[in-house]
Amino acid sequence: MTQHEQPAVIADLTAGFQLLTSLTRLDALRRAVEQQMSLGTADLRILCLLSDGTSRTLRQIADELRLEQSTVNRQVNHALTTGFVERSRSDPNGVYEFSATAEGVVAFEDDLRSFVGSYDAALSVIGTTDAAHFRELTERFLAAFDVAATR
Repeated sequence: MTQHEQPAVIADLTAGFQLLTSLTRLDALRRAVEQQMSLGTADLRILCLLSDGTSRTLRQIADELRLEQSTVNRQVNHALTTGFVERSRSDPNGVYEFSATAEGVVAFEDDLRSFVGSYDAALSVIGTTDAAHFRELTERFLAAFDVAATR
């Protein structure tokens, strides 16, 4: 095999596998950006969900984040101790509902600006037209992948 020939396994990779390797790189880069943020991944995920102003139960949070309720319970309790989330009951005998505090919203928005700034910078490099096309294709792919992954 010459220097420019690829092994058969690499040459026969499917488009799906090639996309997987690209998304793996993106995930590593995303984690690197997250390391520079003040909030942890769990706090970001919870505050992102609660940033719409809607209170949710632990079960609703777990379902929307597609996480185990025990994981969400641990993460929400941590967010409670840091003051990013508060809990209340609309009925004294009802389940707790959780919402973001003003402090949590500010912390989330600060980190979000930094995080989104990285994406905006990368999108500006590829230009307005390609960036719009990329976002459109990404949305179409995610919709199709959601169907394929959940059947």
